[in-house]
Amino acid sequence: MSHARTRAIVTGHSRGLGAGIARALLERGVKVLGVSRRTASAPEGVPAGLLEEQALDLADPAALSDWLAAGGLERFLADAELALLVN
Repeated sequence: MSHARTRAIVTGHSRGLGAGIARALLERGVKVLGVSRRTASAPEGVPAGLLEEQALDLADPAALSDWLAAGGLERFLADAELALLVN
């Protein structure tokens, strides 16, 4: 099954369970937007361009509002056929 137009937003992707979920999706060819307070490098063996990151504290309403207003989420999901949210 092709995941070329599947997009996943994974919060807390830089460590722990979020990192494991992001890795599993990336290994399956799903493009992931990792949102966390810290950035993380893509796992070895994952093709370049599948992981997009946004350093953002989701507990900060002003920062979240600014990021959404700038269109980052819309750009990431622009050509998505299926969108997943892992929080």
